[in-house]
Amino acid sequence: MIKRLCGLTLLFALVSATPALAQLPSIDFTAYGGVYVPLNDVVEEQVLGVDFTGKHESALAIGGRLTLGLPGPLGVEGAVNYALSDVEVDSAGVTDKEGANVLAVSGRLVFEFGLPAAPLTFFVNGGVAYISRGGDFYEEVEDKSNIGGVAGVGLKLGLPGLVALRLDLEDYIYSAKPTLVDPITGNPIELADSQLQNDFIVSVGLVFSIGP
Repeated sequence: MIKRLCGLTLLFALVSATPALAQLPSIDFTAYGGVYVPLNDVVEEQVLGVDFTGKHESALAIGGRLTLGLPGPLGVEGAVNYALSDVEVDSAGVTDKEGANVLAVSGRLVFEFGLPAAPLTFFVNGGVAYISRGGDFYEEVEDKSNIGGVAGVGLKLGLPGLVALRLDLEDYIYSAKPTLVDPITGNPIELADSQLQNDFIVSVGLVFSIGP
């Protein structure tokens, strides 16, 4: 009799907890790869009387996203993106290439929408990003990091099980103003003009649901 009462009590507790569990936020992890496409020169200036420009090249991008789905269509997301993108340097008509990389860390709000019970959903997102640059090109450069914004659109296709396919188009928007170092005197050379940057990333990734 006691065992039966205990069993009924446990069953009642599980049934009562089901609505509460359904309200818990969902958690998704996305691992992705794609293409990093910068549109603007990161440096465009005269240095020691010589015209000097530097522009990142398109390159492979890899990264990950952690998405916390809130009740309703809203969610919050953190993302890390890394691109091993060399810089093409043009100085006095002579073109060279130097190694470089770009790391972007961002936090954003996500708004997701789609038809009820449909496996395909669409989303838009936007937020704040921290962009840091490194590599050989930036060895003699100060102020290698910037704060900017990020906006994106995409779609997610549900697959059998707890996996989905996600396609994203993102635009990182920020202003870069590198400070070069004079190779002769060692003094910093602050460039006169900031350069507006638009770094696009087109990516495809696998989404793994790791929460309820």
